[in-house]
Amino acid sequence: MLKLTFNSIGGRSIVQGGIVHILSFACVVFCHVFGSCCRQARVFFHLLVSWKKQSKPSTTFNLNCGKSPNFRWGMKALIYVVQHGSLWLKMKRAYRFRLYPKEKQVEQLEQTLTLCRRLYNAGLEHRIVAYRNGQSATYLQQQNDLPLIKKEFPEYASVHSQALQDTLKRLDKAYKAFFRRVEEKRKGKNVKAGFPRFKGENRYDSITYLQSGFRLLPNGHLLLSKVGEVRMFMHRSPKGKIKTLNVKRDRCGCWFAVLTVEKATVKKKVRQAVGVDLGLRNLVALSNGETLPAPKFLRRSEKKLKFLQRRVSGREEGSGKRRKAVLRLAKGHRLVERQRTDLLHNLSHELARCDVVFEKLNVAGMLKNHCLAKSITDASWSRLVGMTVYKAEEAGGRVVLVDPKYTSQECSLCHTRVKMLLKDRVFRCPRCGLIICRDVNAARVTLGRVGRGTAELTPVENSPLLKSFSKRVQGSGKPQPLGRGGCHEGLCENS
Repeated sequence: MLKLTFNSIGGRSIVQGGIVHILSFACVVFCHVFGSCCRQARVFFHLLVSWKKQSKPSTTFNLNCGKSPNFRWGMKALIYVVQHGSLWLKMKRAYRFRLYPKEKQVEQLEQTLTLCRRLYNAGLEHRIVAYRNGQSATYLQQQNDLPLIKKEFPEYASVHSQALQDTLKRLDKAYKAFFRRVEEKRKGKNVKAGFPRFKGENRYDSITYLQSGFRLLPNGHLLLSKVGEVRMFMHRSPKGKIKTLNVKRDRCGCWFAVLTVEKATVKKKVRQAVGVDLGLRNLVALSNGETLPAPKFLRRSEKKLKFLQRRVSGREEGSGKRRKAVLRLAKGHRLVERQRTDLLHNLSHELARCDVVFEKLNVAGMLKNHCLAKSITDASWSRLVGMTVYKAEEAGGRVVLVDPKYTSQECSLCHTRVKMLLKDRVFRCPRCGLIICRDVNAARVTLGRVGRGTAELTPVENSPLLKSFSKRVQGSGKPQPLGRGGCHEGLCENS
């Protein structure tokens, strides 16, 4: 009798519900093929990712397996699959490169955007008319009509077929998202249905090549079908198999190529862990005592942006001066975005060296506070967490999100809860006498909520973790130097 028990451990997953049992049964059949003479065997099939956080019930199969000389190899192969199952999973990463097309190529790309936008609007109108007539229009029906459209409108022959198909896929995704929100609204969820809209002249800025129509040249340039060789600044080589290409135009008229690659996941490693507290005064506070003051890029550029916005409002609509004023305003916002993105990339790169524990904040709910909404948006907490997640995954680490309830009011040593106001920046414990920076204490409490001191999450030492930020100086849009948020009362009050 061969008894195999598969326990699925909670986390994020690409499998759901009964698929877990199907995978377990497939592994049992795999072992049964090779044969078994063992009385009892217990295998823990750890799903690296799962939909729900709570553990799912185990699945047990009993099989009567005859004797076979291949049992030993069968069990070795099964154990290898269990231990290295993450190698089968693929993760997708995107590489963004700047394009420098010629004037004629810019005209061709803009013409392609215009034709794709018109196709999107025509497909939307076709679906609306079909619904009014009691019929339905699907993606496959509209895709099959593309050859007829090219015969009727010869200008669409200058657009690659993959780009036209992706345009209709976007419309299909918009419809599916609309019906999903309608269903959520029927169940009582407070969401807006949001019917798909017609795309205006400045609302369609990307072309997608799904499988073909592009090629990377040895000189680092990009060859696009029906456009030609486009100069591209490839500052690094993409690692993995290239799946799709997305050619984008930003609000300032610059062109970019986004290459999506697919590569195998990295096996998880046992590393040191650090707790992170996100805030508005300190962008991050680490459990080892380091703090990084919030740079507030939007606040620093707010005066100039308001001036540029007034210049746009004072210009006549449709005039050349208004277009120039709009371009200056877009460049001002782009500068703020690039400053914030650069900081978040560097910060997330340093955090990804360890296993990171964040608070699972309800940012959407916090944005309803109109007094803090602009500062929360400027801090970009969700974007920082997202960057750290995929960088830690590439480095073989992990990011854990914990309940943020009472992390700022709980003592990190004796776990006594002390009521505090937002203006109180120093945590004083009346029980054990701990005096520490409020943000650092919250970071240590965050780390302690996932089993501090265990083999999987060992806290980092008191040595600085964010070394690349220690030499930053104040002013000119750069973040302030790191503060050692120890147990000194003066440091915490001045931070």
